Amino acid sequence: MLLVLLSGEVLGQAVTIDGGQTNQIIEGFGVNANYFAWNNNELKPALDALIDQAGMTVFRVVFNNGWEAANDNGDPDVMNWDYYNALYSTPEFEKLWSLLGYLNQKGITNGIVLNFQGPGPDWMGGSTLSAGYEDEWAEMVTSLLVYARNTRHLQFSLVAPHNEPDITGEGINIPTTDQYLTTLHRLAETLDTNGLSDFRLVAPDLASNDTGLLGAMLDDSLVMAKLAHFGLHSYSGGGSGSDGVYDFIQGSDYPDRSFWMTEFNVWCSVCEAGISGTNDWDYCLGTADYLLGHLANGASAGMVWEGYDSYYPHHMNWSFWGVLGVDDKDAVPKTYTPRKNFYTLAQIAKFVRPGARRIGLSGSAGDLELLAFYHDGLGQLTLTGINPDYSPATLSGSLTSLPPIARLDFYYTDPDTNLCHSAVVPITDAAFTVSVPPNCIFTLTGFDPARLAVSVQLTNPVEGTRLSAPADLPIQATASTSTGTISKVEFLSNGAKIGESDAAPYSMTWSNVAPGTYLLSARATNSEGNFGVSAGVHAVVVGPLAQIRVTPADVVTAPQSAQQFSASATDALGSVLDPQPPFLWTVNGGGTIDSNGLFVAGASLGGPFAVVASSGALSGIASVTISTNIAPNGAGYTWYNMASSAQDAPRVAAPGINDGDLTTDVRLLPSGEDNPNAYEAAGVIWPTTQTVSRVIYFNGSLNPVFDGVFAAGFKLQFSPAGATWNDAGPEWTVAPPYVYNSAGSAFASFTFTGGLAAVRGVRCAGMVRTSEAAFPPNSWVAFATEVQAFAGVESPPVLRAAPSGGDAVVISWSHTLAAYTLESSVSLAPSAEWSPVTNTPQPSGGEQQVTLGTSGAQQFFRLRRL
Repeated sequence: MLLVLLSGEVLGQAVTIDGGQTNQIIEGFGVNANYFAWNNNELKPALDALIDQAGMTVFRVVFNNGWEAANDNGDPDVMNWDYYNALYSTPEFEKLWSLLGYLNQKGITNGIVLNFQGPGPDWMGGSTLSAGYEDEWAEMVTSLLVYARNTRHLQFSLVAPHNEPDITGEGINIPTTDQYLTTLHRLAETLDTNGLSDFRLVAPDLASNDTGLLGAMLDDSLVMAKLAHFGLHSYSGGGSGSDGVYDFIQGSDYPDRSFWMTEFNVWCSVCEAGISGTNDWDYCLGTADYLLGHLANGASAGMVWEGYDSYYPHHMNWSFWGVLGVDDKDAVPKTYTPRKNFYTLAQIAKFVRPGARRIGLSGSAGDLELLAFYHDGLGQLTLTGINPDYSPATLSGSLTSLPPIARLDFYYTDPDTNLCHSAVVPITDAAFTVSVPPNCIFTLTGFDPARLAVSVQLTNPVEGTRLSAPADLPIQATASTSTGTISKVEFLSNGAKIGESDAAPYSMTWSNVAPGTYLLSARATNSEGNFGVSAGVHAVVVGPLAQIRVTPADVVTAPQSAQQFSASATDALGSVLDPQPPFLWTVNGGGTIDSNGLFVAGASLGGPFAVVASSGALSGIASVTISTNIAPNGAGYTWYNMASSAQDAPRVAAPGINDGDLTTDVRLLPSGEDNPNAYEAAGVIWPTTQTVSRVIYFNGSLNPVFDGVFAAGFKLQFSPAGATWNDAGPEWTVAPPYVYNSAGSAFASFTFTGGLAAVRGVRCAGMVRTSEAAFPPNSWVAFATEVQAFAGVESPPVLRAAPSGGDAVVISWSHTLAAYTLESSVSLAPSAEWSPVTNTPQPSGGEQQVTLGTSGAQQFFRLRRL
């Protein structure tokens, strides 16, 4: 029953808040955070705002799926770490490691959930995981987690390995329940066998929630042993998508498992299509309204889609769902401004802290939506809700089975106000009355006075303290209480007790602290059993010098030019030493290097030479090659509509391919769209033979219809005479790996190295239009901005002879192309006649080999440069 007063204010019936009833325990609120938006430090203010202003504690960090573009090897139980170490040190992954590292610096560890979105690798099936590849998929995911934990020393232990596997495009599609359970089961086993037994899963993250799949998961004891939280998605209001799930879990054999809304928001179709939505008040209030609906259904956490506007490679488009809107997507650096739903969500996340329990609420609040929470550790009562009416409402409440809280602070957000503190509401005889403004989301929060009576602060160390390991870290706090006396002060690191003091001055020395980042706090308890917890401070313990990194790691520089190298000394966990030790710089040829790492090349071509920075017994190494870009000396061409990669036509002159301009697209197909499964290429042909040691392909842009990158088969090719083309040998490798049909390959450069080639032409080729039904859309024409080729100086190959059984002998030399001819003679006299060996050399393991029968007479062999 509602009573409408002449003043226009609506009276709601009184509600009873019952602290004796417990529903779910809240485990945090947060956002989906896209790795792709990381660019140096420009994302840090956005993350700071989400954590420090909005109170977010859970981050579902999204990375683009299918990163293992080529299989590391044929055995899913054996990881090829040469392959994975090279892959995980590429710039694409540096974005991910940097984002995770910054979250760790902000104290977010257990609140990180790593998630993979978009199709899988083509060789695993691409959009849909091929049957029989579950082991390979588990190896791919586990290898990334092993590298993150053991090499980058990042602190997190939750992974949501699938994203909406019940549909195609948003993650790797898994068609059947049996196959899905196989992937989780195999991943659980692989985590254990690779030393990651503490990792836990968040699953299944379906597009359409289905407790049938949850039931199947409940039947697999290994999967359930690894499952931390069921993950659900919903883009509907009124708690749709999560209704009934809490009761379903409570009635299972695993009632201790919680469910998280790992994606939720009001649906915005234009936001998904790269267009900014209206973001009006009704939409932004709806974001919080949806979350309240899921909390009422028993959700323990909610992660809004999404934290900030960003580009998603698997969509090949910008997404404008962010609670932080990008001010200008083309700006460098980018900046972000809160939208209204940043504040409507903060009305919940700032005041309902992890560890709070949703408590009982009975009676009627009229048209008000209302939920109640109590945090036993903080002694904090929080009521949060929405007044959907365009008139103020009066809320009356009484407290039962709760401490004698004396007051509630009232905050609200409406179309014109953000997180406004508008009133202090007294509680008399466990009852209160408050006027709620119209059309707003509001929060009432207050504390047990006994808890407030205990005050404690850390006085040492200060925020950001850095020490060298093994460290002795003095910790000190002050504490006071208005009731009773302080009985003890406990000191905590990352929430775990490390010591205590029972008398002032409250202090301890934490001895022999290992390298790491620690969040320190103090908890004071008084003689009445009440306690208070201090704010945390971060301290970093840096270990002894364990590794030196030299940057840039691989450089090509011109003769007589200068290249500045720098070195960074870190401990075993990757923390940078401060101060840095002095470095001794050396180079083994090609020029000189001074005490500050400035290399000056000589006049001759050569390399690669080793640039070394050392300190004591440790050193770091980089390589420098002295060369020149010889591509401008030739003629640029593009090739297109080729049924085979060996073809030389059709081709067209393309001077933009080798003109030094890295900003202008060159279409490899001059106009239109190419034929299905066609090869395209871009490269350079010279009038005379050139020795090439390195080729760099600069990819062009990606247009709105997803053209511009290759769809498959990216490779380097050489031409001995400028008319026929051969694939480069296996010793020529590319870094970083080319990711097909991906925005990550647009505007990126790909470097081929591994040998020397005496050739008339080089080109980089790939396939387009390999599928017309794939998602993301399949590129039908490729764009490039430049092809560079660098001259090499050839060291004479070493000629070797070895018996090969019977009367045969194998002559071999470490050269990969037929740039030499093998000759033989029966004498070394100056007048000796040398005759070509007519046996055709065969490539084997990066060498040329000729197998000959011995004649019984002495023979000599030599290589002559063609």
